[in-house]
Amino acid sequence: MNEAPNAHNSADGAQCRADRLKLESPIESLFIDAFEKYVSSRVEIYPQHEVHTPWGMFRLDFLIQLGEKKIAIECDGKDFHDAYRDEWRDALILGSKQVDSIYRFRGKDLFWNVNDCVHLIFYYHKDLFNFRYQHNYCRLITEDLQERLENDPFFSQETHWIDYAIRDDDDRMTGMANLVIHRRCQADKKGFWNSLFSIAEKNHGASLDVLTSLKKEKS
Repeated sequence: MNEAPNAHNSADGAQCRADRLKLESPIESLFIDAFEKYVSSRVEIYPQHEVHTPWGMFRLDFLIQLGEKKIAIECDGKDFHDAYRDEWRDALILGSKQVDSIYRFRGKDLFWNVNDCVHLIFYYHKDLFNFRYQHNYCRLITEDLQERLENDPFFSQETHWIDYAIRDDDDRMTGMANLVIHRRCQADKKGFWNSLFSIAEKNHGASLDVLTSLKKEKS
């Protein structure tokens, strides 16, 4: 893979490979800057990667590859996102075995808590990161996430919610916020995406619009 002309060095001295010219939004830049800083030198990063399925072509914001492992990253911006269509899209990609896992991050979560978003990838895929991240992440992620992982660790759920206390300059709590991350995996045979893909298999080659309408008619 050709290296980007404006690539910079990761923490272990290896040159990062995400082509900045292919990025399409500021939140994609936010994510990849945080991720690449501590990524393993063995990882390949492909922005705007096309995947082809019998139901159409889809483009991933990022494909992260380490050997046979393939992880898709989607950075959902402030433009309208139909969560139901996103579920279908992910189901078709996973069911076609194009990737092993898909992570969806909200734009506002990347803006306010990008290091927490990156850490959720590390939580499941430690081999994607270099040794420096394993020693430094406690200084990067929020206390809220650290406490959540210590007291109520995640398992294989599809949606991750992390609650945050909003505090003023005097450390008084003024409200609550949350970080939401969707993680869908081929290995999760009980995930909702499997039921969607079963419908897709019975309607081979149908468009995403047709598939979403079929499910709605049955519900």
